[in-house]
Amino acid sequence: MKHISKYLLIVLFLLACKIENKNKSSLIAETKEAITQQKDTIKIKSAIGKSYNQYLHEIEEFKKYDNHGSWSIYDNFGNENQDFKEYGLATLDIFERNRKEGTSIKKGIKFIVLLNSNIVIDYIDVEDLTISENLILYSDGVQLNGKIDKELFAFAPYIEEDEEIITEVNKVYRADKETGKIFEIPTDGISIISDY
Repeated sequence: MKHISKYLLIVLFLLACKIENKNKSSLIAETKEAITQQKDTIKIKSAIGKSYNQYLHEIEEFKKYDNHGSWSIYDNFGNENQDFKEYGLATLDIFERNRKEGTSIKKGIKFIVLLNSNIVIDYIDVEDLTISENLILYSDGVQLNGKIDKELFAFAPYIEEDEEIITEVNKVYRADKETGKIFEIPTDGISIISDY
């Protein structure tokens, strides 16, 4: 009887060790996954703080893309802080090039970049936003509760010219000058003046 209880205790001890090792293994795996995700995030945002001389695609992270559009997010008519007068947004576009014909076709937007003069403040990867291909970027005329807000840009369907106001907005983002961040906001109260 004494031997049976000793064997039973040994078996229970070994089972407890196996369960504890499994728990430690899963914790290590979860930790590695979290660290990998953090590294990916750091890698994605590695251009923040970098500057360029003439073209945004001089920056290593942006070399594969072309910069064809930019706009100011400073409100010249408001009482804005003068510290923000050099703030703007730029798009980095994906082009498919045909070397034989010497042509290129725009395939879409890769990044939208928040800039202060020639320094990258923040950026978002448009491919990660799950935006439908039938939506286009509206950078001007985006209104919040009927007032133009220069910090906002939106994705909405293309509309015919007879519509003056677009109310069907899919996604809207704020390029906040004070925090230096680009983030999504709710579409409630958002409209776009189509020919602004």
